[in-house]
Amino acid sequence: MKSSISNKLLLILTCIVLIGNACDKEDELGWVDAIVVDTGGQHVDGCGILIKIDGVLYAPTSLQDRYAKDKQELKIKYILQDDYYACGFALERKVPKIEITKIKKR
Repeated sequence: MKSSISNKLLLILTCIVLIGNACDKEDELGWVDAIVVDTGGQHVDGCGILIKIDGVLYAPTSLQDRYAKDKQELKIKYILQDDYYACGFALERKVPKIEITKIKKR
């Protein structure tokens, strides 16, 4: 009788641990590596603070000051927006916008 209860308890604990680990791994899905790039202000033909993902520059719709440091390495989750950020002297550059939904330092 004791071993039956012990086996059931062990099975329940094992299930809890496995489910907990699965949730941690699921939480990591969708995170991408990103780097903050300060391209300079528009008065010097720049585009301000941008985010580089896989070699492509994006304009964040908002970014907290604590993350807006040049060369800051981040992990983010984001949604690509339908419009572009126009920048540079004549606003000739068109940078795709992203909405950052989750962010953390690497």
